[in-house]
Amino acid sequence: MSDDPDPSAQGTTPGEAEGNRRSCLDDPAELRDRRICLNRISKNLEGDLRPREDPITESCGDPDCNTLKAFHTLELNAALHEECDEVRGLDGTIAVPDLVHAYQAGDFTGRGVHVGTFEWRGAGVIARGALSGMTNAGTHRGPVHTLPDESECQSCNARGWMEGRFCGEVIEEGSDPALVGSQVVGTYRLRFRPSSAGGAGLVRGTLEGSLIRPCRAA
Repeated sequence: MSDDPDPSAQGTTPGEAEGNRRSCLDDPAELRDRRICLNRISKNLEGDLRPREDPITESCGDPDCNTLKAFHTLELNAALHEECDEVRGLDGTIAVPDLVHAYQAGDFTGRGVHVGTFEWRGAGVIARGALSGMTNAGTHRGPVHTLPDESECQSCNARGWMEGRFCGEVIEEGSDPALVGSQVVGTYRLRFRPSSAGGAGLVRGTLEGSLIRPCRAA
């Protein structure tokens, strides 16, 4: 098998990737100048992680390293977390058909990064975008995040965790016209079952974010 999978086979064309980047709110001037309204998104997530092709190992001589890459699909049900959620129209499904992981030192238990694109289908809302983050890394660790007995909530080497950022845009097709062009941005934390293919089976997690709506009238 080739060490360089065809990008088109990973589910994202160059044009789609550029559109996903535009969905992210990365420009301070844009946030300063745009008139916007925010609504909280808070979802409980549960679903399934499945390998979609064999993993590959890439070797490099300078610097000297081995990097293991794994390819998955991720399907999640997004359900209301009532305490904070204000966008019930996004209760639905999140599909990530092209999730890619890269793991340090050729080891599925090592530190990794992941990237994918998503389609989020709710009740009268369809959003498309991208997500990216860290795998097998624990940010809820000491000395800041501790339990009453002073033990850490997480180790820095938290095997079986994905944590990252998502950003996307509500598309015209199939969506409430009042929401078209709005952005969905936020963070997620997912717990998965590690395996010899990098992970498989049940996934559970949480998602916190905002729906960013353009101000249409002063």
